[in-house]
Amino acid sequence: MRKADFQARIKKIEIANKVLTDSWSQTIRVQLDEIGLTNENLLELRQFKTNEQVKVVIEPVQLTLFDMMPAGNRKEPQANAATHR
Repeated sequence: MRKADFQARIKKIEIANKVLTDSWSQTIRVQLDEIGLTNENLLELRQFKTNEQVKVVIEPVQLTLFDMMPAGNRKEPQANAATHR
């Protein structure tokens, strides 16, 4: 399976929703900055073609305190019940 992975900083995220008469479309544009590409990563990235379906995963580089907790102790943050009345 082809894969290109590298680190970068998200500079800008644009989400555009277009409503047509009988359907709608959504486009998301992510602009990256401070991209850490090596020759190997660049060759991997060039293997992909325009309009090719790809899987996108964005993960933070730095761990949060939630990520460092043992799996058994993790509880998802819950919204304050008073705000949902």
